[in-house]
Amino acid sequence: KGDLIGRMLAVQKLGEKDDHDSIAMLKEVLNADAFHAVRSEAAKALKKIGNPEARTALATSLSQPDARVRKDVVEALAAFPHDEARKALWQQSQSEKNPLILASIIKTWGARPGDADVSAELRKQLASTSYSEDLADAAINALRAQDDATAVPVILARLQQNPANFDSRSYANALDTVAFLARKDK
Repeated sequence: KGDLIGRMLAVQKLGEKDDHDSIAMLKEVLNADAFHAVRSEAAKALKKIGNPEARTALATSLSQPDARVRKDVVEALAAFPHDEARKALWQQSQSEKNPLILASIIKTWGARPGDADVSAELRKQLASTSYSEDLADAAINALRAQDDATAVPVILARLQQNPANFDSRSYANALDTVAFLARKDK
């Protein structure tokens, strides 16, 4: 328990295997290790394994008390294009308070065009305010990935609302998104 480096190396080695016992050990480490970096490494190892059992281990481990680990679990789970992962991330988005973690979840919604609930939630997050407008920026990126041209007026209105709150990169990205989405308009 006291050998931090040894635990990290053990987690990395377990990530090279895809058997049931290795995944069970990684899940246990993810949910119980005393050090956040070891738990984060376990999330990355489960992502690397990439099989359905690893996906389930991540989906059932989203309730991490440490935001750094929770963000790593969200990002690892987002790599799985499967309904179980989407549902777990959607459920997490409904209770997540940390804007950086919520922004990571929102970015995954770009791969879900045509879902009315996702579309409504993207517009809700676009209207919300957060530090550096991380939530609005994530929503804009997801709307671009969905190629949702109906979002152009909403994005423009949001940019006019508080332009100084966006950092220059995010603001430029939003304008680029508006141009991309409006490319078919005559």
